[in-house]
Amino acid sequence: MTIVETERARVTARSRLTKTKPNGAARPNGITATAKPRRNARSLAEHARIISATLRGWEEAREQLVKRIFAAGRAFEAAHNELDYGDYGKLFTDRRLRGFNEDRARKLRKIVTNPVLSLSANLRKLPAVEVTLFELTRLPEDALRAALADGRIHPEMTAKDVEAIKRRLKEASHLHCRLINALETVQPAIAINRLIPLLTHYWFTGTHVMGYNGQIALQVPFRTDFRGAVPGKVLELLQCASFEGDIKVTPQGGNISITDAACDRLRIKLPMLEPNFVFNMPKRKRKRSNPQAIAELIDAIEHCLISVGHDTSNLEHLGITLELEHGNIILYSTDGATIARASISDRLPLAQRTILPTKFCEEMLRLYRDLDDKGRVHFEIGEQHALFAAGEAKLYTRLLKSRSPLNLSGTVAHYLPRAFQQQLVDIPQCLRKALELHSLVCDESRRLMSLSVRGETLRLRSQDDGEEIEEIMPLPGHPDVAVRFEPRLLWRAVGFEKMLVARQCVALSKASGSLYLISASERAAGEGQ
Repeated sequence: MTIVETERARVTARSRLTKTKPNGAARPNGITATAKPRRNARSLAEHARIISATLRGWEEAREQLVKRIFAAGRAFEAAHNELDYGDYGKLFTDRRLRGFNEDRARKLRKIVTNPVLSLSANLRKLPAVEVTLFELTRLPEDALRAALADGRIHPEMTAKDVEAIKRRLKEASHLHCRLINALETVQPAIAINRLIPLLTHYWFTGTHVMGYNGQIALQVPFRTDFRGAVPGKVLELLQCASFEGDIKVTPQGGNISITDAACDRLRIKLPMLEPNFVFNMPKRKRKRSNPQAIAELIDAIEHCLISVGHDTSNLEHLGITLELEHGNIILYSTDGATIARASISDRLPLAQRTILPTKFCEEMLRLYRDLDDKGRVHFEIGEQHALFAAGEAKLYTRLLKSRSPLNLSGTVAHYLPRAFQQQLVDIPQCLRKALELHSLVCDESRRLMSLSVRGETLRLRSQDDGEEIEEIMPLPGHPDVAVRFEPRLLWRAVGFEKMLVARQCVALSKASGSLYLISASERAAGEGQ
């Protein structure tokens, strides 16, 4: 066979192996096949119709959730208006309204009574999240209307978006918004008890607005051409008033007048007390604090707030105690049934044992969280008082002085076994949910729950008037023990990784080394079996 014949035979063989597609294209290996149509394939129009129907259902579900939030708020508002105070409070003290407390109900009532948000035409524009809706109620009504009109309020917005609107208002020259923001910052320091009327007023000093209730004081810059004390109700009035635009504030004899800047359609007149202020905010004596040290302190305070109490006969129960110990600052709090402990470095000056009141600590956390620039902070402790500054806001408190201090470090050492760190085990993931269930049985009469560990198996048992719950779960590495304690004290602990059940306490630990101890009693042999 010649070379030409050989090449012709090779080409003929290749053509037999190649099967042409309907469009004449061949696969890379030279073999093509006829394309098979996909079964049940939908057209573009069909897919568009299906997706559109799904999105409509999603949107309708969101609008229904918003309506349910408002329906719940209206129900709470009706109950609050029609029931006596004691009867209304009973709604939350028993188990009729699981998952709702009085604070959550108050926020829902605030949402439904807002004249802008409650308009039916605005419901489709609102987010279906309670927290975000409540934050919107804290905006002035004219700012709400503007944000709804320009789309800044929309169904997908979050609480962070509301904070962004607040920041823009605060930075603007809008007097109405700036005044509300200043009063909201100072409001926690306004006294509720009317025994001393001056303490229930906002103090306008000419350069600042201040609140002082005898225990803490809050101050922010706010320039005015008058000095005097304005009733605490002014904040609520400004939040509810429907001004056309900005406002003007003018003193008139012994009163203060708040009107529309452009017209006199709305006027609010309030009595103003003479500027006989009984307190002046002290000036700080030290340079600005180390921001990392402040962040460390804030974390420790947030941890210790879990155990603060309300027993006025024991000052250590009314705040957080700071002590120097082995070159560190140790923070303690106790309510008699639990003790929280945290340790921070000694980068903050502390000359003596100090007790910071609970309210001061709570306001420290609030101001710090609201601060954009965490570097603009300061904290110092004097002989009689403590000062905290976050940006332009200043917070003051009188220190609590205990004549017979509790030995908190000795108490912690007494309850914890030696080398307890080596005995800590991982907290079971399902434990907190189980404790919530047991709290429903034990909390009403404050009965104790039985907890036992045997053979690395954790057993929980609660009973009350015929009701009984028993639950088991693995707890590898834990020694055998049996104790009794209040389950709610363990259930409220969040963010802990390790635990140890000892004969006198249940100890929980965080990665930072912070501790939370719950008093427990050793169970007698055979009890609860």
